[in-house]
Amino acid sequence: MATDPRSHHSAANSSIPKPVIGRRSRLCIDLPADCVQAAFVSFNDAAEAFWMSLSDPLDRKFACRYLTYVQGIARGSELPKPYSTGRPSWSLIRFELERLFRSHFQTRSAKVR
Repeated sequence: MATDPRSHHSAANSSIPKPVIGRRSRLCIDLPADCVQAAFVSFNDAAEAFWMSLSDPLDRKFACRYLTYVQGIARGSELPKPYSTGRPSWSLIRFELERLFRSHFQTRSAKVR
């Protein structure tokens, strides 16, 4: 069973959740705590569909590594960011996975900041 990445906040702060921010990537979760689990499931479905649509084996391998990294941010942990300058397609994969993350984990007001 997955746990809410914000569950470490005290009960007094639970009404105003703080965003979970990845230090290196600037990816953050800006949703009410009760919406995070549903967003995580929806994000995983979209990201895995993208990952499975890639035909090149090296691109798929990189996408899997980067997806694991982004999922870690969603869970509140900070895994090492995968090296992404090996191939031009890896930058596109990284951008797409980060776009999917932002579309699922950030409110509209957080996206325009």
